[in-house]
Amino acid sequence: MTQSFIVDEAFWQLFPEVEIAFLTAQDIDNHAKGQVPTDLLTTANHVAATKWVPNDPISQNAVVQDWRQAF
Repeated sequence: MTQSFIVDEAFWQLFPEVEIAFLTAQDIDNHAKGQVPTDLLTTANHVAATKWVPNDPISQNAVVQDWRQAF
């Protein structure tokens, strides 16, 4: 299966340094519980919070401010 993601040139003019990443997963059932061990989720949430959203309130974090500016 071929898929594409197209970004309008106007976007790059507004955000020339943006980085876009994709993750593709197959055979994932979002309704099934217990597919990911709880300790793995806890660790991932802690790492993400420490790295990307350490400030309170959440709106004071750069990644959130960037998203709000783009939106």
